[in-house]
Amino acid sequence: MCFFGGEPLLNINGIKFAIEYVHEFDKNIQFSMVINGSLCTKEIASFLAKNQVEVIVSMDGPEEFHNRARININQEGTYRQAIRGYKNLKEAGCKTGISAVIGPHNEKHFDKLIEWVIEQKPNSFGLCLPHGDENNFAMKISSFDETHKKMIEAFDILHKNGINLVQVKQKMDAFIKGYAIPYECKACGKRIVACKNKKFGICEGPITKSEMFYDNIDKLPKCIHEYKKTSPFYNEACCKCIAYRVCGGSCVYDKLTRFGRADIQDKCRCGLNKRIAEKSMEYIIKYLPKSNENYILNTEDRKNILSKINSSL
Repeated sequence: MCFFGGEPLLNINGIKFAIEYVHEFDKNIQFSMVINGSLCTKEIASFLAKNQVEVIVSMDGPEEFHNRARININQEGTYRQAIRGYKNLKEAGCKTGISAVIGPHNEKHFDKLIEWVIEQKPNSFGLCLPHGDENNFAMKISSFDETHKKMIEAFDILHKNGINLVQVKQKMDAFIKGYAIPYECKACGKRIVACKNKKFGICEGPITKSEMFYDNIDKLPKCIHEYKKTSPFYNEACCKCIAYRVCGGSCVYDKLTRFGRADIQDKCRCGLNKRIAEKSMEYIIKYLPKSNENYILNTEDRKNILSKINSSL
């Protein structure tokens, strides 16, 4: 169960009620949360740690970069409040992650961004490509191809420091293990989004659009059917791509926002998936047993390759 926003901690009492209510009938359900950090006091951090809530804090790098994009209603940078909340979580013993959106404010400073992440010591790190249409500030990024290249380079550096770069690690593991990721987004049949006023949908992207939220969950299968069209398995143009099996089709809501349809390639993410697949192939060739001249991977080969990747990094 994930608490998402806006800013979830604006309703901390609702979150406390929900966690305690769910725990009454199932102690094993795991909780996560995405916050901006500014409202996370020591008391709240202690509660989240006690209930084993994984907390992802949205921060776009060091103060000079973060404050160019993340400002409050008074046009003031929010870095100091965000990092204070993050440190409260770390001190409380929370499992933490950092999510950074790549955009014009930080795309030229990957080295400083990665150094900063290593200093913060999160359990995981997400480098998020921008969402939405051209009206979104982050969509004015100068080069998606260069950003994709830097994300792959960042994977190696972060991995050596014990930090998973989420977007790369998941797909690389899948590629090497030999299984498929037909849908990148859980909105394609594995998610229900519940909002106030008892409204339900499958995706948090259109949270302000009432036409995509319903008072009856029986209406959700039609939405799921449309979202599933994002998969490369439905797109003939994708079938010869090296990343075909693990791409997942990227963010459906982005496609609907920019193109009005889900069954189309999204160039701002295609390049990253191709680079992930190519990087995976490099590892396979490097670590495949020399005796295997046909490059046919069995289960044991795949396990050994992943083990050697982890130990070498």
